[in-house]
Amino acid sequence: MRECGPPLDTVTIENPSNGQTVSGTVNITVSYTGDIDEVQFYIDGTWKYTDTTAPFSWNWNTTTYSEGNHTIRVDGYVSGTFADDHEITVNVDNVPDYEVTITNPTNGSTVSGTVTCTAESNCDFIRWYIDDVFVYEDTAAPFQYSWDTTQYSDGSHTVRADGFCFGDEDNVKATDTVTCNIGSDPCLGTTILLLFVLFGSAGILRRR
Repeated sequence: MRECGPPLDTVTIENPSNGQTVSGTVNITVSYTGDIDEVQFYIDGTWKYTDTTAPFSWNWNTTTYSEGNHTIRVDGYVSGTFADDHEITVNVDNVPDYEVTITNPTNGSTVSGTVTCTAESNCDFIRWYIDDVFVYEDTAAPFQYSWDTTQYSDGSHTVRADGFCFGDEDNVKATDTVTCNIGSDPCLGTTILLLFVLFGSAGILRRR
């Protein structure tokens, strides 16, 4: 135990925090007490940088490290003599979470004619499939495909969008599928039937 007296010479990693998930370039900042005049930065036990000017900090490029846990340690010195250290563990995650969402048509909808299929995604390009058969590749957002439903039978069909990244074209990063029905709008059919009934009634009245 240190005795009471002048301020202790200590160092503390302020950013990032222990257990935090980090990516890209991380600004490691260090607070201190006492007469600390030099801080050395270590990643996984390997020296990386020495800062002799407060406030002490260093920019760590995490993209050159593997995904997963890594340790950050700082050593504080006073006039060249070791005084204190502090170590934390962080999780490096530079692989984005890819997503694909079909925005049109909607699941369970009834479609006819030419349908503009649309999808939102953070992938580089989209491959479109109708009933699991490849039909189109769109390499630029907004991702779209003009689907001519007249070439397909009435009834249930699936629309699938697979997301890919340039340089890794063989591996699907994310996917979304909707099921829709090709056919005339049932409301339209009801409307036409009502018109026939009305006009038929009118014809009967005129003949009387």
